[in-house]
Amino acid sequence: MTFIGIGVIFIPVSVFAAAVQWVVFHLTGIDRFIALDGKGGAGSAFLALLIGGLAGAFAAAAVTAAVSAALMEIDAGRSVTAVQAYRIAVRRLRALSGATVFEFVILVVLTLLVVGIPFAIYGFIRTSLFAQACVLEDETAVGSLESSVKLTRGQWWRTFGFTAVVDVIAILSGPVLGVLILLLTAQSLTFIDIAASIVYALVVPYAAIALTLYYFDLRARSETPEAGPAINTASA
Repeated sequence: MTFIGIGVIFIPVSVFAAAVQWVVFHLTGIDRFIALDGKGGAGSAFLALLIGGLAGAFAAAAVTAAVSAALMEIDAGRSVTAVQAYRIAVRRLRALSGATVFEFVILVVLTLLVVGIPFAIYGFIRTSLFAQACVLEDETAVGSLESSVKLTRGQWWRTFGFTAVVDVIAILSGPVLGVLILLLTAQSLTFIDIAASIVYALVVPYAAIALTLYYFDLRARSETPEAGPAINTASA
């Protein structure tokens, strides 16, 4: 129940994202521009995905950080609750927020350039373990990103395969579900956010467990010196 409790954060985050979307669509005048491509068109889908994506990125980073903290406590033989895990993770709030915003902005810019999509994928994989590095190594925002890059050096394809499976099943499930509901039904953005948040609350903590265990594996590999060539000490 600890990990499900950690994932519950997606629900209030989705409510906040829905409130932001309502303000953007109804109180900023942007609705007149969105109306040009029709209700549920590409413009509204993009804005909804952008707002929801940023909120989801922060929630995912928070969940991953809390899961990392919980696993650290469990490994030390201590029991831990969701609240206690978040108390540990919140100590790194500034670094986590900075790294999350930096990664999100770079990924969005590269994706919008279209030709930058391969670079966005490459960069996302290299920095995908920043939350673990931030909490478990007490790294700064920049330091956590650099630590993730260092750990995945020479392990890109392995990390890509592992991360792709986890993310397709879990992290991308919310946005994909939201866009499909938006384009294929007449449901409100609030309904979409709540539906996506429930999916996230159930699956993201376990995805974070898998990624954190993978982080431990990479760190163990990096700390294990490679065996050198055997030296023959026998006399000729």
